[in-house]
Amino acid sequence: MKTPGVLRYDTRSIAADYARAMFGAVACFAPPVLVDVAAVLAWILVAVGALFVAFGLRTMLRHLTVYELSPEGMKATGPLGVTVSWEDLTAINLAYFQTRPRRKIIARSPGGWMELTLREGRKAVKIDSSLEGFDDVVGEAARVARERGLTLNPVTLANLAAMGFVHTSQDGEEVLS
Repeated sequence: MKTPGVLRYDTRSIAADYARAMFGAVACFAPPVLVDVAAVLAWILVAVGALFVAFGLRTMLRHLTVYELSPEGMKATGPLGVTVSWEDLTAINLAYFQTRPRRKIIARSPGGWMELTLREGRKAVKIDSSLEGFDDVVGEAARVARERGLTLNPVTLANLAAMGFVHTSQDGEEVLS
């Protein structure tokens, strides 16, 4: 395992998410307040504005949560804190979400983010790739999954391979590094 330590979400990423939430909420709530709009349109704008408020609250939770990667497990300390022990890890899922259509990814640099879920029974720690040290957490989770013999879904294996944590053995089988 690499150096254990305290991990936080990237400040620029958090600031950008706060700005998106604020801009979206203002853009949705201002028209019904400032001008006379049809009732149906007002309700639609309020509903979409509520989604931006929810996104802002989610961003605040991420901002207030501190993660600790240690030889014992992954701990999230904050409003919705939880600890997942490596010894009791039951599943890992690594998903990739793209932000651009596939045809544009080929022409330009790829856009998107990864999300890692570590499960211990019903408890889970979920982080995304804007967390500083994300690769270290994924590497440690892959190592523990290999040692514990956890069965990983094909999407998780493919994403681990894309990150360099899976190699092909001599008999053509994908193996966690």
